[in-house]
Amino acid sequence: MFSFRLLICLGFILFISFVDAGKQETDAVRNQNRNANADEWSTEIRLVDGESDNIGRVEIRAEVKPGKIKWGKVCHDKWEQEDADVACRQLGFSRGAKRVIKNAERTFGPGKLNFFMDDVECSGTEEALQLCTFGKKGSNKFGRGNCKDKKVRTAGVECWINQLTSMCN
Repeated sequence: MFSFRLLICLGFILFISFVDAGKQETDAVRNQNRNANADEWSTEIRLVDGESDNIGRVEIRAEVKPGKIKWGKVCHDKWEQEDADVACRQLGFSRGAKRVIKNAERTFGPGKLNFFMDDVECSGTEEALQLCTFGKKGSNKFGRGNCKDKKVRTAGVECWINQLTSMCN
């Protein structure tokens, strides 16, 4: 037999799940629309070689030539809390970054990819890394910068894990 408290708790969780799913769908559509004009960039990023899905080396997917899509690393030059927060939120971690990791190759290995983003400078309000200023002199061009083939300047992040707070405890 369900108690009244359990029913309220289940209703609260379902409501939160429904609202969050709607927001994620809206955010995905908004990011898709914003990036329709950004020919070089997809909205996809990932964290690689961490212990769990909320920590790792930051990699981004770019269309390097028409029809040629590849993954690349993000350089840690100018990599700060705002940049890491944007990356975490883009990955679905709504609380942002717990820890900014420079020289991420020391923890996660260097990876075998080239650098695609350098000098990333986010205000912290962007919905995706590719909407931040980046590249040599803010050119917003992939591969422009001084990080090219250096393996020891990789950006990483540890994101806060999303938690539901409710009256269910």
